[in-house]
Parts: sequence; structure tokens; C-alpha cells
Amino acid sequence: MPLVYSIGADEYHPLPRSDINTTMVFKRGSNSIIVNTPQYGYKTQVIMDMEGGYVSNGAWHWFDNGNGETIYDNRIFICNLILNPSQQKELQDFFSTDGQGRNGEFQMTVPKGIYPFGPDLGDRRRFIVNMIDYDFGGAVENPWANFNNTMKFVLVKAPPYNIPDHISKVKNLKIGAIDNLRHPPGWYSPKTTYGTNTIVTRGTRRPIDAFPFIENVNPAHVLDKSDNADHHESEFVCVEQEKNSAALIYHVQNIIRSSTFTLIAQKNSFVFGRDYSNWQEFRDVGAGQYTCVLIDNVIQISHDSFNRWSTRLAVSKRTFTPLD
Repeated sequence: MPLVYSIGADEYHPLPRSDINTTMVFKRGSNSIIVNTPQYGYKTQVIMDMEGGYVSNGAWHWFDNGNGETIYDNRIFICNLILNPSQQKELQDFFSTDGQGRNGEFQMTVPKGIYPFGPDLGDRRRFIVNMIDYDFGGAVENPWANFNNTMKFVLVKAPPYNIPDHISKVKNLKIGAIDNLRHPPGWYSPKTTYGTNTIVTRGTRRPIDAFPFIENVNPAHVLDKSDNADHHESEFVCVEQEKNSAALIYHVQNIIRSSTFTLIAQKNSFVFGRDYSNWQEFRDVGAGQYTCVLIDNVIQISHDSFNRWSTRLAVSKRTFTPLD
């Protein structure tokens, strides 16, 4: 039976059997409300407390305020709650009342299948949260006369959770130590930025042979810092089931963070575009081992359906080694 946190005391209690899959509970002190679980597509943001950018040699570098630890990181839960009129009144009363959800930490109890702060922190448990933003929507046509609310919560404390072993089924992508990931269904979105700086000037205009043909003399000046200053980036979305997603998210936040890591993709992937392969035939092009670094300190997660998770990552290439 899972363990959950009880607000106001450092002790843990099992969730009651009455906990069901269609509602969740907000509670502070003796005040509590029951609301419907969020619609699929709810999102989690893992915000790693790091600051980074490109240096003059073209490499991306991070300053990790946690010095490799997650102590200063935050997790944000963004969801839509569809409520009937009576539930809507309870929701707005709870979040507009002093001493309830309006201005302090409160308890969020979620049922099985709902992972508000990511699959690596688990479901069917009680989290301590703060509300940080809200949009109490108006009534909608479908479902009739219900209200669509957008809510945003930040995690204060989560109960312990053991991440299940990830599943070994495919071998299309490896990120760090996490292998057996699927090839991103949306493929890769590479972006190359050359280490040049071009300035358009007031070049002298002079006639060429006959009117009205003219040319600009030195219309632009280019500063080329060499190909060592080029940036090669790629963005992609990993779509996995719960166990693989949990393993990936945990690994990225806790192990990879600001350090370099290995990314191995399958043939014809072209993670950073066509340039980075010395294969002679198209059917063998694109496979390789890349040394990468993250270039976004926010891990964007979406719970798309029952056992389908999307995790967006953005990386920059340091080196490439073709694979036989």
C-alpha cells in the first residue's frame, strides 16, 4: 500500500480505501473540498535551478545553483478541472477564504493514475502544495453548464516513492544511462547557428555598366569566429509509458543536469541534421553517438492519456562519433 504525507507532522499514513479514481481532495486543517480529477493533457514542469548560455568557443555551460543537487529545484503542476456548479462554488470558496487555499500550504490528495508532479513522484498519495495561479473559467457548453478551470500549483513536499524499473522493449534511443527508449514520434528538430556575426553597413552604391543596374560596395561586414563557435542544437519529445518516463525524468534531473551526457540514436535519425555523419549510403546515415548537454533547465512533461507520457528535451551537441 502506498505511503503518503500528513500535513503538520513528519509521519506517513496509507490512503483510505475510499480514495477513488475520479476525484481528488484539497484540504487545510478541518476544511476540505472534493473536486474532479484533471483532464488528461495536464502538465508538469521540472524547473532545475540552473543558469546557462553559450561561451565564446560555442559550448554551452551551466552554473548549477544546487551544485548538482535538486534542493533548489521546483515542480509545477498545471491542470484543467471541469466542475459542476456546486463543485465550482466550493472551489472558489476554498481558494478565496483566508486560512484555506488562498494564502498557505495545503494538502492535495490524488487517486491512482494521477501524477500531478511527474511519474517519478508517483500517484495515489498526498502532496503538500501552494496554489500559484488560477483562472476560474466560465460555464461551457460541453459538458453542459460545467466550468473549466485552469489551476497551477507548486510542490512543497512529496512523500517517498520508489521508481519502478524501466521496461526493456526497444533500442531506438539512449539518453545517458537510460536506454530502450522509443524513437521520438515527432522526430528531431535540429537547429544550426554558425559562429558568424554579420552587420549591414552604409555601403557606397555605384552604377554597373548601364543604368539602372547598381551594386553595393561592402554592404555587409562579417566576423567569423570559426566553426568552433557554431551551435548545433536539437529539440525532441520522448513519448513513453509511465515506467520509462519516470526513469528518464529522474535521470535527467538528478544525474545529467548540467553535465555532458551520451545520446545514441538509431539510423536515419539525423538528430542534429545531415552534417553529422560520414556514412556513404542513405540507409546507413544518421546513426551515431553524440556527446550532448541540456540547453533548457525546464523539463516539460505532459500526461497525455492513461499510460502515455510526453517529455520534451532540448540539447546541444559537443561531439559526434559514427557507429558501425
